[in-house]
Amino acid sequence: MASRSSWPGLTIHSSRTRFAGRLNSGVSTLMTEDRNLIPKTGLALVLLFFGYCAVTVGSSGSVSGSPMEVLGAVGTILLYATILVTFATIYVAARRAHRAGSWPWLLAVVLIWPVSYLYTLGFNRHG
Repeated sequence: MASRSSWPGLTIHSSRTRFAGRLNSGVSTLMTEDRNLIPKTGLALVLLFFGYCAVTVGSSGSVSGSPMEVLGAVGTILLYATILVTFATIYVAARRAHRAGSWPWLLAVVLIWPVSYLYTLGFNRHG
């Protein structure tokens, strides 16, 4: 294994097929210790968004208008952040299902978004 340092404090070990970066403090730059960071963040944002909607919209029967009119600026930012992290979770779940060779799970996580959270945090937690 060859070792080269491109920045002070960062050592990069390389081989022909794999690269891994690790800071001198021992913290991995590739987040190998916590593979569920994206799904956990996504689930927290989804729950936070639904709670925010319950408080903001309340029990009004019919709400119409743009997201900015209905939810305000904070709710709109939360909405789009939730959508973005849900797509990231779907990607993580689909990649894990594909690597595991499970085609039924792959189709389920791509077609039904809540299943992606269930699969990444419940069934295939270690990728």
